[in-house]
Parts: sequence; structure tokens; C-alpha cells
Amino acid sequence: MAILAETITSLPDVSIKGAIMSPITGVSIDTRSLNAGDLFVAFVGSKVDGHDFIPKAISRGASAVMASTSWDGCEDWDASIPLIMTEDPVKSLADLATAHRKLFKTPLIAITGTNGKTSTKNLLTHILSKRFCVLSTDGNFNNHIGLPLTLLNLNESHEMAVLEMGASQKGDIQYLCKIAQPDQGLITNIDLAHTEFFHDIETIQATKGELFQYLAPNNGRAFVNLDDARVVELGQGCPNHITFSFKQEAERRFTMAGPDLLGCYDLQIGKFSAHLSQAGKAIVLNAAAASTIALQNGIRFDQLVEALETYPGETGRMQHEEVGGVHFYNDAYNANPASAKAGFETMAEINTSARKILIFADMLELGRQSIDAHIKAAAQMLKAGFDHIILFGDEVASSANYLKEQGFTSLYYSNDKAQSLHYFLKEVQPGDLVYLKGSRGMQLEDYVNAYKENN
Repeated sequence: MAILAETITSLPDVSIKGAIMSPITGVSIDTRSLNAGDLFVAFVGSKVDGHDFIPKAISRGASAVMASTSWDGCEDWDASIPLIMTEDPVKSLADLATAHRKLFKTPLIAITGTNGKTSTKNLLTHILSKRFCVLSTDGNFNNHIGLPLTLLNLNESHEMAVLEMGASQKGDIQYLCKIAQPDQGLITNIDLAHTEFFHDIETIQATKGELFQYLAPNNGRAFVNLDDARVVELGQGCPNHITFSFKQEAERRFTMAGPDLLGCYDLQIGKFSAHLSQAGKAIVLNAAAASTIALQNGIRFDQLVEALETYPGETGRMQHEEVGGVHFYNDAYNANPASAKAGFETMAEINTSARKILIFADMLELGRQSIDAHIKAAAQMLKAGFDHIILFGDEVASSANYLKEQGFTSLYYSNDKAQSLHYFLKEVQPGDLVYLKGSRGMQLEDYVNAYKENN
């Protein structure tokens, strides 16, 4: 479905030069991915000014442009396509998505939480797709810009929608709920992360809880993880809820079996069991959450098992790959204290005679809690029993110091990527198991790629 002209003309605080005659078939903020017929939304970003790319957007076939009224080009606009002017293009993009959403009664499931948002969203989309046509967040387009862009792809063919919601400050989830208007929601878990922005776990809890606060008065359904006390506390305000658990009685009660030799588990519910192809308990927890939602929305158990067993996993999330006799577990899509701990525990559970090497890089956005978090991570590395540890970055200096103080000598530390890569290539041997963990900005996939290039 195209974006209706009357939807745009109904937006508050906008004025339009020219008539919207051609169909607007999509919305884009990046000329590199813009398709002919798209509305190009220009705004000033942290690195570039989108207004500089308006001529390129026009040349690529944009059907209209949305720009700030402060842009110099507004006054003498004489292009052959409409110009939508607004004081705040980001807000107007959100307003447009909200208006577009109101045109559909499509059931919409929102997913937030500290860890597992993207994996759970992808798992749920994969399962629901066994029966429905599903609109889902692309990648991690989960913020005040990405979510509206995803929502504007909603059309008559979609029978379900699954949207991920991220937050960097209190009020973010509330804002996204007003745009997306979900009628179902899940908070995966609540733990410390992004403490550069959230200084305590109570603030994180309150922020994630904004999803349930939206659902409660709108008779929305909350899916409550009984194994997380902070989620349970938030769920008490939602009378329309479904519970799930591994530890206690719930509407959906799960168990797990394993791990196998590669660290993978079976997820069990009643008489049904599905073997997951991604290592670690974290994916099992995410699969249970996704299964609870899918079953509540009409997926059969046989469809569920088939979907879980064919789920390929995601790049950078406990991604197993054997290269030249080395078993890589790339878990470096992102990192925070809770996910690092879970990853170390997964590696400890793998029963192998292989030498276990850890490549650990900075956990970013932890602010004043960074030093303490990296010291705790080092203690967890020791407990996990890694044979050799390679640390890369600035923040992991505190991890290195702790390990040295504890007498751990099979250690290499550098904040220089080239030196670290050179050392790794000399150290790693066929038969080793290599686990990579760090924040996305540290780009630990470089270690895997370097090994591939040299073998």
C-alpha cells in the first residue's frame, strides 16, 4: 500500500509546496537505499545533514521530499516534486507513521528488554511466518527513527507485525508505543546495560515497563517472564497477561535438555521438543518467549517445532563456524555484563578437549560503571576456565589488570587492533575453540575474517 496523500496532508505542523500527485510507495532517509517513488526525509544527523542529499534523492526518483523549514532550499524550491516542510522532520516522520498505523487493525506485538530483543523478535517472526504474512523490524531499527520507518512498510498483506523497541533514556518506550500502538507486548528481561545513559537498574526497569504501562489501560496482552522478578513486578499492573517460566508453574511451562557437543540445547514444552542449532541457554530463553507468543496467536505445536529446528540463528549472536579446524563462536554483535556472563557460562558448558581461547573486547556505553563491570567480567572469565585470553580495547585494561593480579599468565592485552590481530594469528591453532565477545563497535568479526584470509 502506498502512503496516502491525505495521510501526509493531515499531519500537524507541516506545509506543502506542490501537489502530491504521484504515488508515494515508501519512505527513505538514505539515498543509497532509496527506491523510485519513495518519500525522502531529510534531517540533520549526528554525522551528516540529509538536506545535502536532496538533489541525489530527486535524481534517484523520489516522489516527494520532507525537509526542515530552516533549510535554505525551501524558499526557492522549484523542483517538479512536492516539498513537505516541517520544523522537525524526525517528529513529522513519527507523526506520519502514527497516522499510517491507524489505517490498519493488524495485530502488533512489541518486544523490549535488556537482552535478547533482536533474537526473540527474529525467532517470533520466523515462527509466525509458518502461518501469517508478518511485518518485522529490519535488523535493529528499534529507535525513534527506525521504528517509524518499519511501521510505514505496513500494508494490507500483513496479518501480523512484530516490532522491536530500544531505549536510551526514560520515556523512549512510551514514545514508541504511542507511534506503534501495540496490542501485545513482551519484556524479555531486565538487567544492567547502557549505564552511560541509565545510571541504575531501577531506571532501566521503569523505562522497559513503559510497554506494560501502555498495554494495561488499552486491554493489551502482556507476556510475562516469571523467571525475572523485575518483569514480574511490572506485569502485576497488566490484568490481561500470559505467563511463561522454566522454574515455576505458568501458563506455558518449559524445560531444557543439553547441551550437546556444540553447546546446543533442546527446548521442551509438554510432549513436544525442538533441538536448537544455536549454542547457549540464552537462545533457549528467547525461544521460550517467542514460543509463548506464537502459540497464543494460533501457531500449532507441529509448526512451532519445525520453525524452531529450522531457525538459522543470526550473525554475531553465538554464531558457530568451523574454519580450518578452528571452531569460532562469534557472539560479538553486542555486549553488556549480563550477556557476557551468559556467554562465558555457555563456553564452560561445552565438553571438549580443545583449547578454549577467549577474545574479549570493550563493553561500551557503561559509563562510570565500566571499570567495575570489566573487573567482574574478568572474574567470570576465570570461573569459566578459558585456557588463553586475548583482550582488546581501552576499557578491558581493568580486566587485564585483574587477571594479572590473580596470577593468570596465559594472557595478551593490547588496545591496538593491528597488533592484536597479528598476535591472534600466531597464537591460534587448528583444533582450538575461539569465543569472541565485545560491543558491536569493536568489530571482532575482523579476527574471524583475518583467520579466513590466512588459511
